[in-house]
Amino acid sequence: MKSYIEKYDDALSSEECDALIEYFNSNNICEGKVWSQGQPVVIPSHKKSIELSQATFTKHRFICDIIYPSLVKHTEKYVKNHKVLTGLSKWKIDNDFSFKKFENTDDGFKVWHTEHTISTPDRILVWMFYLNDAESGTEFEYYPKIDAKKGRLLIWPSFWTHYHRSEPNKGLKYIISGWYSYNR
Repeated sequence: MKSYIEKYDDALSSEECDALIEYFNSNNICEGKVWSQGQPVVIPSHKKSIELSQATFTKHRFICDIIYPSLVKHTEKYVKNHKVLTGLSKWKIDNDFSFKKFENTDDGFKVWHTEHTISTPDRILVWMFYLNDAESGTEFEYYPKIDAKKGRLLIWPSFWTHYHRSEPNKGLKYIISGWYSYNR
């Protein structure tokens, strides 16, 4: 059975990853939030991280200029491998994204979750870049875990079939993730 989880190693160069981490560390950051009852709130038992504030491609063009070409290139490969997407109505890369840093043992997105929710019904795919070789990766409920490798890009469906969470954190980890959604 196909997992529909695609791994693209070296999707970003080591230098690009380092530049993104440096950018993160020199910008405004905040505690990671989750959505609860329509509001973004800090719930450390669910998610504990440091995140880039106001993470949109329009606000952070530096990030967009680095990762967008790789996303376009690898999304074309993904669509070619999974032809079912060619029959869907128009979809696009969302302007919003998440840039997270996990550094302590109890950090991570700890609860099983999907990216397609009541408040985000248009999401169809998830993308995520690992920016460093971390000791902990991403766990999927129904598929093998994925190791965090510097420059690796993952793309997978946003639906209930792909429940996931951070593997228990064992050290420093940087990731950038975002979504593809239907165009409305």
